[in-house]
Amino acid sequence: MLVVNMATMGIMDMVHMRTIKFFIVFIFLLLESWVWAKDVQSETSNNINKNVGSETTKNRTKNVPIEMSIITSLSYSDNIGLDHTNERDGFVLSVMPSVSFSKEGSRVKSNLDYSLTGLLYASDDSKQDNEADQYFNSSNDNNQVQHRLNATMASEIIKNSIFLDLDAGISQELLDSNYYSDGESGSQNLTETYTYGITPSWKKKWDIYATSELNYDYNEVIYGNSDNNSGGNNRQDSNQHNIGFDFSSGLAFNLISWDFSYDYSETNYKGNNLSDNINSNGVNDSTSETVKVVFGYNYSRQLELTLTTGYEDYHSSNNTTPSDVGWALGFIWNPNPRNYLALDIGYRFFGTTYRLDYQHTGKRLNWNVSYNEDVTSQRNSMRNNIQTSTDNPDNIVPPIADDDYQEGHLYLNRAGRSDLSYTYGKTTINWGVYHERHYYSDADNENENDYGTDLSWAWLAGKRTTMNTRMSWRVDNNKDLDNMRTRTSLSLSLNRNISPKTSGYIELGYQKADADFKYDEYNENKVSLGLSHQF
Repeated sequence: MLVVNMATMGIMDMVHMRTIKFFIVFIFLLLESWVWAKDVQSETSNNINKNVGSETTKNRTKNVPIEMSIITSLSYSDNIGLDHTNERDGFVLSVMPSVSFSKEGSRVKSNLDYSLTGLLYASDDSKQDNEADQYFNSSNDNNQVQHRLNATMASEIIKNSIFLDLDAGISQELLDSNYYSDGESGSQNLTETYTYGITPSWKKKWDIYATSELNYDYNEVIYGNSDNNSGGNNRQDSNQHNIGFDFSSGLAFNLISWDFSYDYSETNYKGNNLSDNINSNGVNDSTSETVKVVFGYNYSRQLELTLTTGYEDYHSSNNTTPSDVGWALGFIWNPNPRNYLALDIGYRFFGTTYRLDYQHTGKRLNWNVSYNEDVTSQRNSMRNNIQTSTDNPDNIVPPIADDDYQEGHLYLNRAGRSDLSYTYGKTTINWGVYHERHYYSDADNENENDYGTDLSWAWLAGKRTTMNTRMSWRVDNNKDLDNMRTRTSLSLSLNRNISPKTSGYIELGYQKADADFKYDEYNENKVSLGLSHQF
């Protein structure tokens, strides 16, 4: 009887959690539809008053900018579980319908991309053992449905005064970064992550002298199956409250500009409140408070000199409370529409700090270079970097930290990246390089050091045929675990447009992982055939 009751409670908890998640998304879509309808009604009324009975007005109210598509693929892998010692081959049938919606009116701007991926596995279960079983218990157990959502809405409730921004997202996240997944191979190492945010704000323009903004942001991160984690990195659901105020100069200050901002953030994890130091899983609540003042001097139309000063204070339950006064000197140089450069050098509580932002836009060459240093957490980084796409089912969000307790810890993130794109004739080359360093507890303790590169080449072989090649190489070095992992992947694909709305492709892929811990190593060869259609 006790076992039955416990099982019943577990099922009810799972159903209750799923109900909450989809209810959140439903409310988001309901609000978006309501505001969009109000905006269309307002536009229609204005147009009727201006041009009664015009064909333009009728079309504007009837047109609904919705795009739908479906992608079907069949893949074969010689190591479907991405396993070290017991490689098993198998087939994966993937069906991914998707819908995309966008609307921009006088008082609302909304965007929604949603895709549903159904995976059907067929593999040789006779080769299973305990090690491989962490991913694949049986072909029936492996079959799954993956959701991806990226929805945003920015609306003007009261003209020039009250605004409301909404966002919602569903993504696939790695449970254990010691293992990998491309969405199909190693898919049992994925958890579905839900996030949403509500941001009301008040804005005021004080004639030509100043503008002010007061906003409040509430957001949540909910993990789908954080308790079902073979790697032991249990994720905790969390919510966050943010309050921000900004007061900046207006057009009357054309020579010297100024901006004052205040931000307060409080993050609470499941089972925690700010009076608790740490919960049973070791996840820490945290707060942050920053005050910043920026002065600008317009030396010329192309050059602006900047001075930044302020105070920042961080508190978390891991007994680290960095706080200090900081400053930075910099400039913004915009010599022409094709080039932009911003550079800052200063001091913060962890020492000397730098910021760089360079952008070049040309006819054939585009180049972006950036470097930033900021205090964040795994939870915040994951929420900020969730990006879903209806035509990219391999978009996986990896965990930033490998240990449970680090999920709530604040850390210093030093991130640099360079992206270059070159187009000549029928050829397009993209090359990206990145380097990230994570410092937990204090600035002298570099816990993680990640870097890598990505190179792709696309060639238009004919009017309807495109060939794509891609190579990526990344290194994840966790110094706490004394484990360095190197992952290399190669792919070659051929795409053919069968009709204006239908295309097919064939792709060959290879990936190899090397690690100090040998059980983290694997090799995989993969071939995929796919067909896509837009309705």
